Amino acid sequence: MVVGCSVRRHGRERCASYGPFVTVITQHAERPVELEGCVNFRDVGGLPLANGASVRTRRLFRSNALIGATAGDRRRLQELGVATVIDLRSDHEVAWSDDPVAPGATRHHLPLGDLLGRGDDWERWRDPQYVAGLYFDLCQSGGASITEVFAVLTDPSAYPVVVQCSLGKDRTGVVVALLLRAIGVPIGHIVEEYARSRFAAFRMVDALRAQLDDEHRRALGPYLPALLAADPITMLHFLGRIDDEYGSITGYLRHLDVVSAIPFLGAALLEHHAAMR
Repeated sequence: MVVGCSVRRHGRERCASYGPFVTVITQHAERPVELEGCVNFRDVGGLPLANGASVRTRRLFRSNALIGATAGDRRRLQELGVATVIDLRSDHEVAWSDDPVAPGATRHHLPLGDLLGRGDDWERWRDPQYVAGLYFDLCQSGGASITEVFAVLTDPSAYPVVVQCSLGKDRTGVVVALLLRAIGVPIGHIVEEYARSRFAAFRMVDALRAQLDDEHRRALGPYLPALLAADPITMLHFLGRIDDEYGSITGYLRHLDVVSAIPFLGAALLEHHAAMR
């Protein structure tokens, strides 16, 4: 449970329950979790664009690894009609399970590194600029996987789709942010959507701690900055770095040679509302 929130600043709150690296967007705090066993599963739909359009609901979902899904969750995924699972986990992570979980769904394994499995100075994850740099490095080293994600999602039959990685916040956060930016979602909404993973991270860590004995709980401590990192400033820095290095999201997608995917993504993911009278 997340407790001890105080010090409101620029629409955010600083929370003390896991230390000073906990910064959250408060307006999403009460949104329900849609799957029992996958606490970072959520619908990305509903985000508005400046032109009055919005991201369609029940088309693009994001999640931590679906291997935690309960039997009820599997039925729910089937009811949602999930057709595709984009799995960003590494080969090592997939060795634990390559079950797409969603009945009838096609799984595309498109590894995008393993930020938490590589060894690191975990304290540096308290610094949003450092984490943003890791995200940008993923865009550099994982260009082939990102290209394939965009290619898969040009197919209308690929939807609804779930994008997943182990925690559902870093690699999934990068790919979802790129997709949303490509179809014109304003940066502010992308940042808020990304920051929602902080609440799920609390729950994942709490669940993990409950399964460990005292010795292993203490050993978990150094990793908390990385496990809980989903600071909105990180996403701002990351998207800013894309713009600085490539001029715009279009410039990055041109670098990957996937600019032609943008109208297909828009057709699949956006709904346009009649002008209000």
